[in-house]
Amino acid sequence: MSSPFTWTFYILCILLIRGFLEVLGRNIISHDDCWTATHVTHCVLSFIYLHWMKGSPDGYTQGDYNALTVYEQIDEGVPWTPTKKFLMVMPCVTCLIASVM
Repeated sequence: MSSPFTWTFYILCILLIRGFLEVLGRNIISHDDCWTATHVTHCVLSFIYLHWMKGSPDGYTQGDYNALTVYEQIDEGVPWTPTKKFLMVMPCVTCLIASVM
């Protein structure tokens, strides 16, 4: 997760969610509320994936990471790495965009 391509892919996924909600929710969600729905969707999905699910999707770890969440496995558990800072900032950025747009 520490490569810049992963960060770019993460941002593109957020924009994809935004576009999906814009197109699909044209009659349900107003244009002003699309970023709010994007923020809520991003927060719920990232909470479930990063902080709720435990274990590793890699079958070759032999159960070494079964007790750790995905967030705890990032950068081998070292706190305050650039990747973890990026993952902490993105919900704040989507919240700011939702409140301004």
